[in-house]
Amino acid sequence: MASPTGLQQLHFVLIPLMCPGHLIPMVDMVQAPAIINRDIQSGLPIRILKRRFPCVEAGLPEGCENMDALPSPKLSKNFFDAARVVAAANREVLGRDKSSPELHYF
Repeated sequence: MASPTGLQQLHFVLIPLMCPGHLIPMVDMVQAPAIINRDIQSGLPIRILKRRFPCVEAGLPEGCENMDALPSPKLSKNFFDAARVVAAANREVLGRDKSSPELHYF
């Protein structure tokens, strides 16, 4: 995507692996809203899309949003079912976006 100056704009998507060591950096970024809001107000084209993890719909306890929070290994299938729902929603949003982002999974 070209900017008004003709330079290529940076475009990327961050999707963390749903394990605490991978989620913590994402939480740190989200907890810096003053910096992000300042950057958005300065005209930087930043868009943040938050996804609710469908834990209850998948038969998991409320707030069970990562593998370490599973009360039993028997609920792993439920967790992966919920993760597939989120992945499908992410693919849909990315499919509507006409620019081509770099995808970063960590």
